[in-house]
Amino acid sequence: MPCFPDGGTTRCGREEPAPGAGLTAGLFSGIPLFPPGKDNIIKRQRRRQRFPLRRRNIELMRMAVIGAGSTALACAAYFQVRGISCRLYARDTGKAELWKHMPLTVSGELETSFYVPVSSSPEDIMRTSDCILIFTGAEDYESVIGEIRPYLRDSHHILFMNGRWGLVRALRLLLRDKDTPAVSVGEVSDMPFSAELSADRTHLVFGRKKEALGYVSLGGEEGFAEVLHALVSRVSRVSSPAATSMASAMPIIRTAGCLFNMTRIENDRNFELFRDGLTGRAADFLEACDRERLEIAKALGIGAAPLSAELHALLGDKTDSLSDALRRISEGEGKDGPRLLTASFLSEDLHCAMTALCDLADMMHTEAPRLRTLTDMMYLYRGEKREPWLTAKDLWILKQWKR
Repeated sequence: MPCFPDGGTTRCGREEPAPGAGLTAGLFSGIPLFPPGKDNIIKRQRRRQRFPLRRRNIELMRMAVIGAGSTALACAAYFQVRGISCRLYARDTGKAELWKHMPLTVSGELETSFYVPVSSSPEDIMRTSDCILIFTGAEDYESVIGEIRPYLRDSHHILFMNGRWGLVRALRLLLRDKDTPAVSVGEVSDMPFSAELSADRTHLVFGRKKEALGYVSLGGEEGFAEVLHALVSRVSRVSSPAATSMASAMPIIRTAGCLFNMTRIENDRNFELFRDGLTGRAADFLEACDRERLEIAKALGIGAAPLSAELHALLGDKTDSLSDALRRISEGEGKDGPRLLTASFLSEDLHCAMTALCDLADMMHTEAPRLRTLTDMMYLYRGEKREPWLTAKDLWILKQWKR
């Protein structure tokens, strides 16, 4: 009998509200998140009346995009072209003021020019939105939730667009408060767009749009599916936030690629992440790291595609070797390496993806010597101390979360 919220029944067989019934609808029924004797927020949430976002025409939904980076702007531009109501929340007041007075020109796969409907007030954004898409970096998830939390209301849908355990970390914060409204939360496996913003922040190059995305949700399945279908052609719902957060092996490739080219980074030299420093032996090391990622996924009870399958999907065909596939991606995509050790994507891959794999391996006693070595070496090189990204409570949630 399913215990995932969309199953419609609890572990004990009691009938529960239909999908979309809010933050805790049907989740781990009868299993308290807090020690015995404390008020159980899940039971309290279940007693509330629900106001699910029903499946309806996407053009009638009020969308909010949180973030001021290139992909957030790409999403705002895409919605603008589609005629979907969308406002952007920029925490950087300087960017907000610029876009209020200067139109954003978009070129590439999408061409348009428009004044970004932007606000730097979280209260204003939350009051006028039904579905909130969070496009910030994973390291900003908790601060974003802290900013919008006072303005949450029943039926709000919150969707983390960058994976990296956003759903689990959001639940960790939202379930602390007994007065948390009956919101629905979800997570997408990856960003739906690629885009690049000019230095003066007035021109956006809209890159490739993904064809398919996987997502997981706690409540609001129909609403989330409707929103994602407006962004990509194919949408699939997966069984666990571990499946979306561990869907890609690219953090392993990028972290290792940076470590193999560290002298180039320190000397401020241009290099191609998937080409320079990549030898046959380095490719073997990457594949061994990926096998350890698959073992961690297996220990969690989820399936994950190997690195080779991910690369073949990107290329559209199969290649003889990993090194050849990575070089072909470098030629086609132009994946330039970072010029600084503090590059944002390197920090996010290290802190949120690689550290999470090590946390899971440690807590589940899974052998992952190469992943740990790769992660710890990068931390040591950057002069940082590895701090946990996932906790024992997060692991407990992941192990209970099944269809």
